[in-house]
Amino acid sequence: MRSVSEFDYIIVGAGPSGLVTAYELQKRGFTSLIVDRDTKVGGLSKSVTYLSDSNTHIFDTGPKRFHSDDQVVLDYLHEISTFEVIGRSTEVFFSKQFFEWPLKTSQIPKLPIGMALLCAKDLLTKFTNVRGASSQIQNLDSIAQQPSFKQYILNQYGNTLFETFFRPYTEKFLRWDVEDIHSDWASTGINRTVIDERVDATSIIALLRGILLPQKNDTSFLYPQQGGFGNFFEQLYNRISSNDEVHVELVLNAELKSIEVLNKSELEITLKNNSSIFCARKGLIWTGNLNDLSNLLGIRSDLNYLNTVFYDVIVREEEVKRKKAQWTYISDRNSLISRVTSMREFSKSTTPSGYYNLVAELTDSQLSPRYINTHSAYKSHVLDELKSIGILSNRAKVEAIHSRPVRDTYPIYKLDYKKSFNEAHKYIKQRSHKIHLLGRSGAFWYNNSDHSIRMSLELVKRLVGETSKDFDYRAYFGGKPSH
Repeated sequence: MRSVSEFDYIIVGAGPSGLVTAYELQKRGFTSLIVDRDTKVGGLSKSVTYLSDSNTHIFDTGPKRFHSDDQVVLDYLHEISTFEVIGRSTEVFFSKQFFEWPLKTSQIPKLPIGMALLCAKDLLTKFTNVRGASSQIQNLDSIAQQPSFKQYILNQYGNTLFETFFRPYTEKFLRWDVEDIHSDWASTGINRTVIDERVDATSIIALLRGILLPQKNDTSFLYPQQGGFGNFFEQLYNRISSNDEVHVELVLNAELKSIEVLNKSELEITLKNNSSIFCARKGLIWTGNLNDLSNLLGIRSDLNYLNTVFYDVIVREEEVKRKKAQWTYISDRNSLISRVTSMREFSKSTTPSGYYNLVAELTDSQLSPRYINTHSAYKSHVLDELKSIGILSNRAKVEAIHSRPVRDTYPIYKLDYKKSFNEAHKYIKQRSHKIHLLGRSGAFWYNNSDHSIRMSLELVKRLVGETSKDFDYRAYFGGKPSH
């Protein structure tokens, strides 16, 4: 007879959302089982470590740092860990040149003259269209009824920047036709690249005003003092595991085989290659790919996600030509790499003295994957691109390059994604009202880690009866209301 282990909650995913939820439930006296397909906690926020000649090299899963003006989140961060305060430096490789972002006046002469003239024409057209209007500058609210990413960018930045930058970068990054992308991708992605509240990037007029009349940008971020970004979530799990009174069990390197709904109340799960049955008395919290959940419940869902391969490059500092940006976005549509992270610019604690380690990201479609299953074969190509772009001076001097494939890194907001999500959500709730969706993948919303923390805190409050109100995470995190 198969053994049955009972918990109050089963949590699928040991990333930021799953760990925060487990910790908050534990503090309130509820037991939980956390299941994750990886071999380490942290999810999309984990860090990995490589040893080389007695040196420790730490790499994050893409660029990560905490930034929030939400006091609830800030208090939570400082409850768990200690941080160093870091600045922000971003570059864009565009038109075969590096530009700081947001743009500075000194960089305007670097733009090709033809492109600059066309941008000026777009600006004049924009100014003519809004002149005399009741609102001074068209903002996000005024285009809430325009679902197309393309139309959003045309209205906000003009055709020149759309065709020369936004289209090629977006199609390369998302591996999707830009004509079929929802405008929410702009509100959750593009507008987050200008973090400082005083910099308005919601239109070409506002952007150019910021260029011509720049203000000092002293936005600061929090980064764990040791162990990379993922160390925060490792510390969080250590707190969970050190509690001997309220049991939280973690099962790594495991995936679900089945979910059984018992009278729409209790739920039973079985794992692949595991003879036990796990029972959730109060609920199942899902932070993974919604299509996987739908398949387990016998429901069809039509949502799309990206995979990403992270190439961790261990390289001596003297072999790196560009040494100041925390991350660099590569707009060239012919380049495989979409973004490059410089670990040392986030924290010197991640990189041994004399090194300047890099993370190059290559996104891959789940519908027609080209790279993730053969990721090691592209190491040489990645190094060639880093050299051709002008980041590496000599690829032969690279000491090591490791490739890490990661599934479900970003949701893809195709034009009808809200309909697809709402349908999937409806059918899941019909199967059981005790299945709750959470996090970037589960709630199908492009969360940062600080967003995931707040979202999880709010879910726990509702689960334990501290509030009866659903948290509208889309409206709260800068998108459009869920309804």
